[in-house]
Amino acid sequence: MMTKSNITMKKPLFYGLAFLACFVIWACEKPVVADEEKQQSESDSGNESNANLVLRVDLTRGETLPWNTLMFEIYKDSKKVKDIVQHEGDASYGTAKIQLTPATYQVLVLAHSADGNPSRPKPTDIEFTNQTGYSDVFYFYGDIEVKAEKEEHEITLQRATSLVRFKTKDAVPSQVKSMVFRYTGGSGKLDATTGYGNENSTQKISFNIDESMVGKPLQVDLYTFKRSNSDNIKLTVTANKTALDASTIVFYKSKDFEIPINYREVSDFSGYFFSENPGNENEENDTIGTSFLVKVDTTWANITYYTY
Repeated sequence: MMTKSNITMKKPLFYGLAFLACFVIWACEKPVVADEEKQQSESDSGNESNANLVLRVDLTRGETLPWNTLMFEIYKDSKKVKDIVQHEGDASYGTAKIQLTPATYQVLVLAHSADGNPSRPKPTDIEFTNQTGYSDVFYFYGDIEVKAEKEEHEITLQRATSLVRFKTKDAVPSQVKSMVFRYTGGSGKLDATTGYGNENSTQKISFNIDESMVGKPLQVDLYTFKRSNSDNIKLTVTANKTALDASTIVFYKSKDFEIPINYREVSDFSGYFFSENPGNENEENDTIGTSFLVKVDTTWANITYYTY
């Protein structure tokens, strides 16, 4: 019969063997790294000492650029092989040094100032969402033959976005506490191979009205990627008497619009929203309107003014 003291003496031996078995199993197993984690590990500042491809952005001109984030994406056979994200203020901001096996790659350089970065699994699906927010976007996309020896190239970013600039001629009333802009017809997803949006997105911008905005006209910039088969934005503008986080939203006014848009152009859309046009004025619609050195073309193709 086994006594209590016998059981106590066998415990250290049992736990020792169990620990040894676990150690052996752990040592034999190879850690599994998810594709997403591997991809994140490749997202760096782009300062590889043995780089054979260098991408540069010219930041010496001292001008205020309409973006604060640079993304250098390298693809091969539509699969991402390198991902470098830089933010304004980073030590290496504007320069990406990359080591690649000699071959032909597809290179995407993307510049934006949205709140979050777009998903970018392949060049045809560069997607901003209502969660990331929207901004002016500039890009370059093309094939690059990477060689064993270091090469430097120069590229120029071009604008990808179209803009609807919504402006009110009347002031924001004190009763209005929040605004919501919901629009379709454009796209939040860019196909970098064509420069156009590739799906009909429902885009939304919403914000609370603070005291500094009350009693003044309102201006809101609505960015989108124009789709090749769509020439209009359908926009619903809603003013609320309550803040966005209120348990019950109380409407002040809502109105629907259909606004023409053009590729990489501004549609300046103005009128009386909170009140009726007091003068019933007759207004005309006027049309105004390999290392890479990246030069940013910040000039809009055209500005078209519309009155509502």
